[in-house]
Amino acid sequence: MSDKDNLSDLLRQAMTSRLADVRVAMPAAIVEYDFKTQKASVKPLINRRYADGRISEFPVINNVPVVFPRSGGASLTFPVVSGDTVLLLFCDRSIDAWTNSGGTVNQDDNRMHSLNDAVAIPGLIPFALGTKAKNNEDVLLTYAGAEIEITSDGQINMKSPVKVTVDSPEVRMTGNLRVKGDIYDLDDEYGTFNHIRQIYNIHTHPENDEGGPTDVPIQQLGVLGDTE
Repeated sequence: MSDKDNLSDLLRQAMTSRLADVRVAMPAAIVEYDFKTQKASVKPLINRRYADGRISEFPVINNVPVVFPRSGGASLTFPVVSGDTVLLLFCDRSIDAWTNSGGTVNQDDNRMHSLNDAVAIPGLIPFALGTKAKNNEDVLLTYAGAEIEITSDGQINMKSPVKVTVDSPEVRMTGNLRVKGDIYDLDDEYGTFNHIRQIYNIHTHPENDEGGPTDVPIQQLGVLGDTE
């Protein structure tokens, strides 16, 4: 083997050895999560294999920022619990100064692709866990048995096993409101629409001429929910 070949092998081995320490991305599991600071402790799930065949586990990484969609004053958050899997990304440079203050910062040390500079993105799961999607056309948000579904034709469907609360000074509807159940006035225990209908349909007035009661109204209120 020529000296050139020896040099090529040595360079290749050096590069391979160096690249073995370059971390880019890997799956991990949540150990602990603080929703107030949006920091997690995570455990990488792919062990390291050395050239001699030895296997070692990565340590738990603490104070890892968890990434949620957030921009323009809007944000989306959801629960993160122990055992949830995430995608860990390892930043090119130290992010300590940036996570503490934001803005444009100077690198505070020379580390690169360090375990200490990981960020976690929830949602990466093994294929074995499957998906909650019903199809490949609709948008679906699910949690605790509740669903919000936006179909491909623009229809919005909401489902809750408990109740849906709208807390607003005013609710406006530009179209028809169709209800299968009853409608309640929460300020009056007797103020359901069905109760009002029943009272109206049997109510009478005193006659002005003879003093007797009138007949019940000829025009009766119909049954709520007659149409779909």
